[in-house]
Amino acid sequence: MRFTELMSLLQVSVSPVILISGVGLLLLSMTNRLGRVVDRSRQLGDALRRAPEQDHLRLESQLDILYEYCQFELTRKYPFSATIPLYRGTYDASEHDIIEQTDR
Repeated sequence: MRFTELMSLLQVSVSPVILISGVGLLLLSMTNRLGRVVDRSRQLGDALRRAPEQDHLRLESQLDILYEYCQFELTRKYPFSATIPLYRGTYDASEHDIIEQTDR
């Protein structure tokens, strides 16, 4: 086998491995960044449930900042996407409409 044939064979066989590895590392970094955001929002949610009433505004403000950061990152990473759905939700029960109340 000639050297040029060997080089072309190596290029064809190694290129997909490098491409798959690069995509995997990109997904890993995005997953880790999103994981930290999820961890922090869970911590804030737990703290909000345990906190006295006077601390709720401070914790909800931190959740709002975290939400805005997520929206910013999504629009920065995907600028050509028309809409990026991200549901913030609510921790305040008074913001929900009660449709029916059952006695249990």
